[in-house]
Amino acid sequence: MGLDINIGKRILIYMNSSDLFQLLVNYHYQQNLVGGLEQELNNGNLILREGKIHLNGGREPVTIGFEFNTPWYSNLLLLANGNGDDIVDHLREANILKKRKVPLNFTPVPTPQALFTYFMERKKDSGLTHDGAFIYDGTSHRVTRGFINALDELSESEPTLPNDFLSEDETFKPYSPDGDVNFGSRTNVSVTACHGFTDQSGKDHSLDAYLIKSTTYNSLGLGPAVHFFKDGLEMFYFRLASEGSSGPFVNEGLKIQGVYKKYALQQDDNTGDRYYSKLWEEPVYFKPTGQLVYSQTNQLVFPASTASLPLKEEKRVYPTINNLELALA
Repeated sequence: MGLDINIGKRILIYMNSSDLFQLLVNYHYQQNLVGGLEQELNNGNLILREGKIHLNGGREPVTIGFEFNTPWYSNLLLLANGNGDDIVDHLREANILKKRKVPLNFTPVPTPQALFTYFMERKKDSGLTHDGAFIYDGTSHRVTRGFINALDELSESEPTLPNDFLSEDETFKPYSPDGDVNFGSRTNVSVTACHGFTDQSGKDHSLDAYLIKSTTYNSLGLGPAVHFFKDGLEMFYFRLASEGSSGPFVNEGLKIQGVYKKYALQQDDNTGDRYYSKLWEEPVYFKPTGQLVYSQTNQLVFPASTASLPLKEEKRVYPTINNLELALA
């Protein structure tokens, strides 16, 4: 659970992994759904037709499994430490973070709202989404941005990603029949880093990795938010609800649902191979406080999270498509 720590006159909020993933999901919602896809639909740059988002004014349908590279979409990689030591030095020792002569500049982020604001403001930096990673030190409550080394491939000891990691319907799988991988360096870094590493002195260091992927996950065109941790991974994504669905929705007018999945890291008793096994998959929605809630039970997805980031609600009226008026309630 989050913990308030008084230091002088400033109160620092210790953010656990649930806080950080909740924050990342909120950012994905605010930046890529409300401020991105909804705005682009409202402006007529995107069209929703036959259950699929179309780009370029409605001329080109999104392609599942391909990068959704548009100026308004923000992908993101966040690496966060788990045991209160200097995360930057150890990332460099592990060859994950590039070594630079110029020291990294840290920004204090004493609360979840401060970290959220930092992400939103860094979006204005044109280089943010392509080659960098955010580095969050949870002990000193600081964040910076560094450049990661490209890890072209995973070692054979790394676990196998689930078939629905790159596409909801598994049509675009993480691995090709010839053995090639269909995901890039950021996923490689996340899978590698989340199992921790041992420094030159023999000390073990834990690490969590958080991703907003730009790979088109389904017909809505957006990628998922993913949290890799030592014992598994969890995922949140948006999708268009099936016909007749009664919600609740994260967007009532467009009938967009949120979905939460969780996977456990397993090991085959015979081969020793490690893989991710799905534990559950449930529709979710947001409380006014910004917390994720299971649609069926109204229980919090992250009960240990103390992060409260009220969602920004905007009323929009979308163009009429196929004689269907898509207007926010």
